[in-house]
Amino acid sequence: MAEDMEQRKRLSFEQAEGIEPLPAQLQLREISPKLRAALWHLVHGHLIRARQHAEYSHDYIGKPWSTILKDEYVDRQHGMVDDFDDTAKNLIAQVRDIFERQNYTAIFGWLEFVIKHPSCPPNFAGEVEGTLRLCQAAYRVVDKKVICPIGSETEHATIVRAFADLASTQFNGARAHLRNASSHLTAGKC
Repeated sequence: MAEDMEQRKRLSFEQAEGIEPLPAQLQLREISPKLRAALWHLVHGHLIRARQHAEYSHDYIGKPWSTILKDEYVDRQHGMVDDFDDTAKNLIAQVRDIFERQNYTAIFGWLEFVIKHPSCPPNFAGEVEGTLRLCQAAYRVVDKKVICPIGSETEHATIVRAFADLASTQFNGARAHLRNASSHLTAGKC
């Protein structure tokens, strides 16, 4: 009875009653509405906390996010820097569009760009990892730098161990190769 009660605590009422299905591991290339919403909630929180109000001007996004978003505009979207609109309302709407309407490669590509950016907040990669786990995504953040597809928690542990084994300086080339291969897998470039 106590074990049943513990299991029920982890489920919604509808799931416990058998009305809704139990949570399941998402498939590769799958983004559930729950995952979209959870990832957006995480990113939105960072952007809102970075929002600053200027006495002389419009609201804008402060550092480090202003730097990250400008670099993403130029480096990923190939936009001209002088066309970059740094108003908070515009930037938040543009990023939201990625999480609301784009496919998994756009979402994970954007997240991985942020994670790899030199100005990325120190806890961001861990927060993304926690969100992916919570929503049972088929992807994980590995080595705090790359989003990698995984088939199971065992596979994730193996990949993490491989990155740790290659952490010594004599294996930096192999570690970089593994990181690049993982990025290509996520992007569907087998």
